[in-house]
Amino acid sequence: MHRSAAAALIVACGLLAVVRGEEGAAAAPGDLIPTTVAGFAGYTAYSDVDQHARVDRDIRSLEKAGDDWDAAKTIYEEGLHSTKSSGEKRTLKSFSTKWASTAVASEQSEPLVRLSHEFWGRGDYADAHILAALDGRDLEGYGMYGSGKLAKQAAARKQMVKKVVKFSAVWLYALHEVESAVAKYKDESLGDARFGADGAAHALDEGWVFYAGSLEHGSQEDGEADDSGKGYAPYVLAEKRAPAFKTDGYVLGNGGTSRVNLELLYQFTAMQRLLRTAGNEAQVEQSLKCIRAQFKIPVIQACLLYSHKASSPDLTDDDSLAKIKAEAWAFCSQALPLLHEVDPASAAAVKKTVMLDASDARPDWAIVRDAFSGENVNGMGLKCSDVGALDDGVYQCRDTASLLSQNSYADSAVCGSVRMPNNPSSAAGTASSWIVVGLAAVLSVLGTH
Repeated sequence: MHRSAAAALIVACGLLAVVRGEEGAAAAPGDLIPTTVAGFAGYTAYSDVDQHARVDRDIRSLEKAGDDWDAAKTIYEEGLHSTKSSGEKRTLKSFSTKWASTAVASEQSEPLVRLSHEFWGRGDYADAHILAALDGRDLEGYGMYGSGKLAKQAAARKQMVKKVVKFSAVWLYALHEVESAVAKYKDESLGDARFGADGAAHALDEGWVFYAGSLEHGSQEDGEADDSGKGYAPYVLAEKRAPAFKTDGYVLGNGGTSRVNLELLYQFTAMQRLLRTAGNEAQVEQSLKCIRAQFKIPVIQACLLYSHKASSPDLTDDDSLAKIKAEAWAFCSQALPLLHEVDPASAAAVKKTVMLDASDARPDWAIVRDAFSGENVNGMGLKCSDVGALDDGVYQCRDTASLLSQNSYADSAVCGSVRMPNNPSSAAGTASSWIVVGLAAVLSVLGTH
């Protein structure tokens, strides 16, 4: 679908302007400015997840700590802005260490948790990686942050900390909450409680706010003032990478333009409604497959983009190489388990060429580009058009018809089969209904719903 067709729907989405600010609470003295669109980046929660959403403020504080490694580590391990119902602080560290526990064996079988565990050989791989970068330690297979020519530089270590936190640890945990929502919905032992505000929909709400955060306005426009709609949660990656891969131009009522975030906002809204009444198992499963697929796209795009940028001195000079290669390695570290599932040899080759080892070598772009072939992208449950094209021919895969829609747990092709159900109650508020009107109009014209 040409971008102009989506852009023409700005009139429909313009109706959403009336809800901006209606649900935002006044900031406390010294606090950060909250989201200025309805709910959380356009999503209206059915349950109370305000404290969950505030974990993005820890990410912001972590980034602002810069190379004050002790301060950054304290924020990471002890928490700051987000409080659990028990009164304890929610920590960014716990988003990864959860997967190291033998008590969560059933959750470790969740598809993307399983893939990550299989590739890295440990469930808390993100925590291990973050701590190595924070401490400036060499960690075999992860990075030489104590002795590597590039890896030991503060510019590289800072990128590894903030990006592995956001796009590995929090990214995976947000998806886990969606998996948890579906599991609760299917658990008949919970009775009708699974359809209430503390049931399956609550877990889904947690998933969205971990993905979007409390500060996200919905866009990442140039010149956007810090703390005034600029997000710090995984949501930002789809918005930032969309222009380079030409997967932007899909105007959301919340200000975003990413095709991925448009689809995710629609799917989360639809699933929330489906989870609140019985008998929707088939639709819920289709929505889950779509969400899993959409989550993969931004990390693949970012792995490709930064590997390409780091590969040539014409694109990145020697003085900036530590930062840019670190970004490539941070993004690829989460894309590699997805690649390993369909092509272990290519995953090993990409890891070898992109990892922050002891050297100052640049990534071999041909290795990375060829690894994300149409065959491999299709095997992940994606179409090549989902990933998009980078810089008019630098990267563009071609679908292999025999492998389209062959992934058992993730499939972008089923996204269009999920229809927006009626709102089971008015408890979620009127603002979300305008969001849905805009989303439904956009996706209808795009031909996906």
